[in-house]
This record gives sequence, structure tokens and C-alpha cells, in this order.
Amino acid sequence: MRILVPLLAGIGVIACTIVHGAALAANLAFVRHERALGRYGTGFWIDLGLVSVTLTLALTAHLLEIGLWAAVFVGFGEFAAWGTALITRR
Repeated sequence: MRILVPLLAGIGVIACTIVHGAALAANLAFVRHERALGRYGTGFWIDLGLVSVTLTLALTAHLLEIGLWAAVFVGFGEFAAWGTALITRR
């Protein structure tokens, strides 16, 4: 019974990885929109901007999930502070 609550919390957090799916959907919608406008593939700097936006969305999704896992680990006493949970490698 002692392990049931952390297990359920972990399952809940894993279910929150829908954030990655939402970020992927946003990236695809953005690229499709830019392609429909005719901007995609027209020049180096424009393509660099498009790639920068898509990478920023993906990075944001990853950082949100890392922060969520850190909060869960701190909540269950695995780490003393949130900052420590963010930077510790296991």
C-alpha cells in the first residue's frame, strides 16, 4: 500500500506527457501554415527562423515535463529542494 500513492502519481505524470504530443501538433500546424503561405523553403534566414520556432516549442515542452517530474520527486521526498531535483542526474 505504501507504494500505491507514488505509483499512481507517476502514472498521472506519465499521462501528462500529452504535452509532447501537443507540442508536436503545434509544430506540425505551424510548418503546414508557413508552407501554405509560401514561406517555407524560400531562403536560409526564413528557414532558420522556422526551425528556431519549432525547436523553441519542443524545448519548452521538455522543460515543462522536467519541471513536473521534479515537483513530483520533491513532493514525495526524493529530493530536498526543487532546484536539486532539476539538476540531479540519476
